[in-house]
Amino acid sequence: MKRYQSFLVPAIFGSLVCALILTYLNPLNQRFTLHTRYLEQGGDEVVFGAWDYDDDGTSEIVNLGFDVFQKQYIKSRQLNTLETNWQCGINGTIKPLIFNYITFFKYPGDTFYSTAFLNHHKDKISMATFLTMEHNLYGELILVDSPEVINNMQCGFFETVYFDNDTSPNIIFGLDASWSYQPRNIYRYDPVEDTLYKTPTSGGKKKKPLFIDINGDGQSELVTVSNASCNYEPYVEEHQNIPYPDTCSWIMIYNQDLTYFVDPVMIPGRCASASNIYSSQTNTIYLISHFQDPDTTYYYSYSLDSLELKATDPFTDNSSIFTSNFESDENIVLINIGTGNPDIFNIKTQRTRHISGDFKNKKSVNYLKKTEKLPAIHLYYNSIQKMLYGYSSDYKYSTSVSCLLDDLIPPNYEVVSEGEPALLLNTKNHGVIISAQPVTLWKWRYLIWFGIWIASVGFVMAIWMLAQRQTKKRYELKSALDRYKIMAIHNQLNPHFIFNIINTLAGTLYMDDKSKAHNYFGNFSKLLRITINSSDRIERTLADELDFVKNYLELQVLRSNNIISYNIEIGEDISNSRLQTKIPGLLIHTFVENSLKHGFPDPKYPGKIAISIKEITSGLQITISDNGIGRDNAKHNKEAQSTGKGLKLLQEKIDLFNEINKKDVHYTMEDNNPGVRVMIEV
Repeated sequence: MKRYQSFLVPAIFGSLVCALILTYLNPLNQRFTLHTRYLEQGGDEVVFGAWDYDDDGTSEIVNLGFDVFQKQYIKSRQLNTLETNWQCGINGTIKPLIFNYITFFKYPGDTFYSTAFLNHHKDKISMATFLTMEHNLYGELILVDSPEVINNMQCGFFETVYFDNDTSPNIIFGLDASWSYQPRNIYRYDPVEDTLYKTPTSGGKKKKPLFIDINGDGQSELVTVSNASCNYEPYVEEHQNIPYPDTCSWIMIYNQDLTYFVDPVMIPGRCASASNIYSSQTNTIYLISHFQDPDTTYYYSYSLDSLELKATDPFTDNSSIFTSNFESDENIVLINIGTGNPDIFNIKTQRTRHISGDFKNKKSVNYLKKTEKLPAIHLYYNSIQKMLYGYSSDYKYSTSVSCLLDDLIPPNYEVVSEGEPALLLNTKNHGVIISAQPVTLWKWRYLIWFGIWIASVGFVMAIWMLAQRQTKKRYELKSALDRYKIMAIHNQLNPHFIFNIINTLAGTLYMDDKSKAHNYFGNFSKLLRITINSSDRIERTLADELDFVKNYLELQVLRSNNIISYNIEIGEDISNSRLQTKIPGLLIHTFVENSLKHGFPDPKYPGKIAISIKEITSGLQITISDNGIGRDNAKHNKEAQSTGKGLKLLQEKIDLFNEINKKDVHYTMEDNNPGVRVMIEV
């Protein structure tokens, strides 16, 4: 079990470290990044601006870089509905209509799309359009309608569409009006045939249509959702062309000439909260619709195969729901406007899943289409933070980028940037090209994750093994300390030395030399005190070591009847604090004892021991010298021969001291002629 434990514990902790690293390693958590490029007015890529108008109904172009237009192939037309000729590239005044805004842009090459939406003026509402065909820029003014009652008419959506095999684009747009009785229709303008088509049924706001070949005849039908929230009785009674009540919505499917493909299908609830989403896999339209009194949200599916509408049980009772889908095949995003809490409703499984992220103050912008490298990316803009957010269609991956998209002017255009699908969004001040790029590390993420896991486990295992080694080393050090403590007591006062002291003391008392006996007792008691106080340590201060050695030598002097002498010299620059330096116990005593034992084998030999301490660059230098017979003579003298165990034990003690205290205590020994000199550096 211990064998497996040595790997299991690091593996577990390494996995936790790996998970922590991957959580905060942003490039591996990001599948894509968003990129923005601003296009300024009058540049070679984009020409755009805003229409300004006065109360008298005059309108003129402001802040537009028309120099680019003048370089293109321009074909001007007489616009019979205007009092003056309108030629692109001429800065002029147009009467009697008022423009909301105008947007021009060129991207890529010399392809132009331009739209100008007109508000009502007096009893007319019109829309001017520009588009290019075969390098010719055409301008048209389309008279849309002349309703009796006009209030705040605006364009709900606008795009250029190539129907099936058409080589020229058609213009599809919808006109809406808030809180008024005027008709709300979808229009299609064919510039080649110069024909304007209009849906037969007026009503409330219409969603942008989907273009789907329902019956497989090669001709796309237009599928949309419309509400009837403004079909009030005065208008209905006069026109008699609105078949549904105010509290419902309906699915409408049109032919290309905007006649009905099938009869409209009623849906309970308001379309203001509805989403028309098409799944090509099931050939089904999916809708989320809000029904009032009581507030309830329903999910509907409408099969284009069977043309049947099915409803589910209500899945939320929150009326503040904003739906976002961007024509994804699988998911509808439900966002609570008040709290910003988002949920995904999967149209396949019909299950709701909560997704992380705060969507409060985020407004849906558009989406980037799916590519071989990336999923569809849903875009949201937060005008407070000035940030553009991108979410993968399953909302598992996201990113953000700083961006200025205030005062957006529809429509959005699909373009190509660096070979990838992109969007051109226009504001009143600039254009922004938005694109996405895959994160390079993403495709290698599993290999990188595995590598990070291996590195994390290896790192933790190395720390684990180091900790185990340190634990083992601490145990060995403790064992060595215990062993040296016992040896220290034995070596400081070995039995032979104690017996000699006692015999000498007895002889002194017998000779009735009380003064000498008193000195003996004093030195011996000090020796015992130091021994007992330091018995549990392998180190002592330099002052204690000198005191111990001094008392030891005093006893030796008394025992030898002053035949042996000693001298201890401490440098003047050595302070008392320096004498508190820690050194291994018996460091000086061991060499002094060796001098007495092996340097002076003859008891009558007048031995001298000198101890000096001085300050050097690296620390303290302790010198112990004697005038003994020397190391060579000691080898040949049987009584002076040494086993070397004392010095070996001392070296082990020094090594242990250095290991514990991170010091470098060392010594050298040399012949002194006569005698031996030992130099210790602390």
